[in-house]
Amino acid sequence: MRAIGKWRPKQLFQAWGVYWAGLAAVSLPAPVIAMWRAYRAPEGVHGSITGGATQSELSLKVILDGASIYERTVGLLPLSLWLTVPPIVLTLLWMWRVRRGEEARAVASPSAIGEGAARTFESRAARESAPVHRTPSTPVP
Repeated sequence: MRAIGKWRPKQLFQAWGVYWAGLAAVSLPAPVIAMWRAYRAPEGVHGSITGGATQSELSLKVILDGASIYERTVGLLPLSLWLTVPPIVLTLLWMWRVRRGEEARAVASPSAIGEGAARTFESRAARESAPVHRTPSTPVP
């Protein structure tokens, strides 16, 4: 795995996805299993799933044969913080590391890089500043 300062935006977004997938893998199995048990309850056993939302929280309750097998309430603020803060911190860290790397490259002089690298840099700059002559592919009337 490359250092965070060398990541491209694609790798940063992939890291977000890995975080969210890990968060889902940790927090979703218990309610999904409870809902599956209530949905697939044997004949004669009554199961119900109740969910709700208010202005400040989400709730889920799974009942199987009169007994609560899963009950959870989560506030919207903690939920939104769990979903957003780690990717934001990762992005800020990535931006700081990228900026630090650019500053280090700007400080390095050609003598510090080495004579061969300096010549390569100069020849690349000369190629990029040279005018490009193009001929039209179809004649202009």
